[in-house]
Amino acid sequence: MKLRKLFLILFAFILFITGCEDDSQYSELPTNEQTEPDYESDSNTNALLQWTNYFDDMEISSLADCGDFIWFTTGSEVYRFTKQTGKAMHFDFGEIEFPSNYNITTIKCDINGLPWIGAEYTGTLKMTEEGRWMLLPQECVDNEFEKGTHEILISKNGTIWTSTINKLSRYQEDAVDHFTTNGTIISLAEDIEENIWIGTAKFLRSHYDGLVKYDGEHWTIYNSSSTGSKPLAFNSIIVDNNGTLWMAGYNGIDDPYTNLVEFDGLNWNVYSPPFNNLPFYINEIAIDSDGVKWLSTNKGLVAFNGSEWITYNTSNSEIPSNSVHQIIIDTEGIIWIATEKGLSALNNVGKSE
Repeated sequence: MKLRKLFLILFAFILFITGCEDDSQYSELPTNEQTEPDYESDSNTNALLQWTNYFDDMEISSLADCGDFIWFTTGSEVYRFTKQTGKAMHFDFGEIEFPSNYNITTIKCDINGLPWIGAEYTGTLKMTEEGRWMLLPQECVDNEFEKGTHEILISKNGTIWTSTINKLSRYQEDAVDHFTTNGTIISLAEDIEENIWIGTAKFLRSHYDGLVKYDGEHWTIYNSSSTGSKPLAFNSIIVDNNGTLWMAGYNGIDDPYTNLVEFDGLNWNVYSPPFNNLPFYINEIAIDSDGVKWLSTNKGLVAFNGSEWITYNTSNSEIPSNSVHQIIIDTEGIIWIATEKGLSALNNVGKSE
């Protein structure tokens, strides 16, 4: 899903956005209707890995873990999945009008367990405690391409960060701040010291920052040229318990191969998955309690423990599709997998506590 997002961004007009103040209010819309479709699950178990698959007729594009629920999107629709029952409820957008070419790019849950979504050509929406969708207002938007929200980050302190083509926005209670960047923002992450890390890509711009850290006051740009390649763009960033960044790094939109990149603030390490230089894309990264890195890729679900690679695909596992858009790991250690042919849950029942 990340790769598709990158191609869609490529065709947008890249215009420099000057800073502006946002003093408008959210527009609250009537309560949306909710329906519960007849979606049931079928389960498959093999040895120590227990796979449970859901909704094989749906392409799941993005996921968010919200305690008892998984919120997921299918490109243009939003569902709330109840873990205990294995059923999903559809949430429509009420009276919000979307352009015909809109696509939901991401979904996240805030510290109150409420979903936020980003949509191309539309912007950012959040759900209220009353179950109403609100479309957040936008200022200094010159064309429809600048309206699209591509990434959302929920900070530990509840701050919401969103990104458009080249603007980063910070929502703190009723205050909104905007920042401009030298590239298209394609990934966001927060480290253990509450610094914000930003991955940018060049696309139609003459230059880009690559990897950027914002500590609340200062911006620091990190150059990855010491990895032996030209500066990398990072379409996924996650931080482990030691504060080390793990990223999906690639050399541009025409690069058919993505590497796993490690950065501790000083040193870079690049790990190449064993796919013999075949087209390989890492969409998202998740890290489990043992420090294993799980990658959603176009070749299936890939695990890396620091020295060994394991690939789970349709030929050796119960995963429903080799096209994996996103993965998240919940507090119980269950890996939730968004694929081209439904939602899958992987539980390592033989894992020691």
